[in-house]
Amino acid sequence: MARFVVWSWLRFSQYSWRYLPTAQDSPHVHAPGANPHRLLIVGDGASAGVGVTTHDLGLGGYLARNLSRITRRATDVDIVVRRDMTARSCIDAVREVDLSRFDLILVSLGMHEVLRFKER
Repeated sequence: MARFVVWSWLRFSQYSWRYLPTAQDSPHVHAPGANPHRLLIVGDGASAGVGVTTHDLGLGGYLARNLSRITRRATDVDIVVRRDMTARSCIDAVREVDLSRFDLILVSLGMHEVLRFKER
């Protein structure tokens, strides 16, 4: 029963995340300064910028600005996200990315599976 209720809400509710704006701009965010920290964000949901119109207003921009403020260094954030990314599709999404360039990799997954009650 719960699956049907959640599925119905996702499909038909005016409050469903499907109707929220999603960042469609360049998946790169920069906070000014010297000697930049390099971050990679991979994931779905908030990582994808659901609810905001640009990545600068989303999680990437928030992290870049605050990390730069704290460390007094620049921050460059690359964002590899999809609203419907799953743990399985995450591997394919980062396969072509040179992960050695990054100081930190933030992986934020699971919202898609949780909302659909998927076990794998």
